[in-house]
Amino acid sequence: MSEEKAAEAIRIYKSKQEAIDKAFAGQQAKVEDMFRKQIILAQRKYVAFTVAVEADVEKRLKIVDKVIDAESEERKWKIDQEQQKKEREASEAAEAKLREEAEARRRAEEEKARKAELKKKEKARKKMLKERAKVPIPPGYVDVKNSAKLASKLKKLKGKGGSGPVGRFAMCCFSLKKDKAFRAYCEEMSAEFNDNVAWFNCEIKDDNFEAAMLLYEFNDTPAVIVTQDGEVDKYAQFLLGWYKGDEKQKTMKEQIAYHAKRGNEFGLQAVE
Repeated sequence: MSEEKAAEAIRIYKSKQEAIDKAFAGQQAKVEDMFRKQIILAQRKYVAFTVAVEADVEKRLKIVDKVIDAESEERKWKIDQEQQKKEREASEAAEAKLREEAEARRRAEEEKARKAELKKKEKARKKMLKERAKVPIPPGYVDVKNSAKLASKLKKLKGKGGSGPVGRFAMCCFSLKKDKAFRAYCEEMSAEFNDNVAWFNCEIKDDNFEAAMLLYEFNDTPAVIVTQDGEVDKYAQFLLGWYKGDEKQKTMKEQIAYHAKRGNEFGLQAVE
């Protein structure tokens, strides 16, 4: 009986052991399956992570590459700008030098031409003065009787032979006998301006100065006709206004003085 119980006990033990082993095997299979799934999940997450990291690294590398490229382009641009600046400055300096050289040449040529012109003018001035010495100015306030005598005196101021125009001026002062103040003023001026200006006292009587008489009668005033080399001076024409009031008389005096001074100094100025 005891053997049967022992056999039963052994059977029960084996049965329980098998159940335990089976349960353990089942649990172990579950654990292994869970472990395997976790491993797979972990591997997938790792792969996803590494892929994400690689993508991020690649993205960052691209950004770094762009930054490097941008910095490189900036450096290149700065170098190009600096080079262009140097070339521009060198070009401007060369152009400035060429302009300065051209300006220096122009000034030198102008100075040469100016000196040549001054030399030419001085030579002409000396020649004129030499010829002028051959055409004397009658001293003082010279009385002239009529148009023929005046024409003769003016002809002498034109120069003789080949002397040509020498810049001799004459103040032909036409007045009536009553115009004493006018003649006194002209005589006073003749004492001051007689180096290159002849002064002719042309007192109108009857028809001795026909044209001047008409000029006087038309304007009711004495007249001064300014001549250069025997011809009426285009810059003066007729100076009128002695009896047209104090202001007119003052103006006429200023005109006589101005043209007398101009004639006296004509051609004598130093060449600058």
